[in-house]
Amino acid sequence: MTGSGILFVTMNKVTTELLYCMQYVHQRGWLEDFGGIKEKTHTTFIDNAIKECIEETNDVFRITPEQLKESILTSGIEHTTPNLRYHMYVVPISNYYLRYTSDDFGKYEKHECIQRTVLWLTLDEILKIGVHPRCSSFFMH
Repeated sequence: MTGSGILFVTMNKVTTELLYCMQYVHQRGWLEDFGGIKEKTHTTFIDNAIKECIEETNDVFRITPEQLKESILTSGIEHTTPNLRYHMYVVPISNYYLRYTSDDFGKYEKHECIQRTVLWLTLDEILKIGVHPRCSSFFMH
């Protein structure tokens, strides 16, 4: 199955470290981007990634689909798995969004009721916890 998702990144102004917004899915035991299987109703990988991201973040950021698409097209980086079946869009966002904590996102993704925790993490923290195979080629390159 093919799919796509979004990985948000920003810089901590104090430490100058890059921070990635990811979800830790408890039943799987690893970190993931906000994404999933490409549905037939979404004709592009970008449209699918946007839909999945808004659902899986419970729309906490309140970034519209149009704003996300514009960010992907103007400043995003497309990363594909080696088999080209998964497209992950790395999207830089303002450090304004660091104000949102795990509590703001809730303990469950409301659309499918999946228990997960949304976190802002450094690369070192991500590597210690471990990532979904679809994200590993991005973090391990």
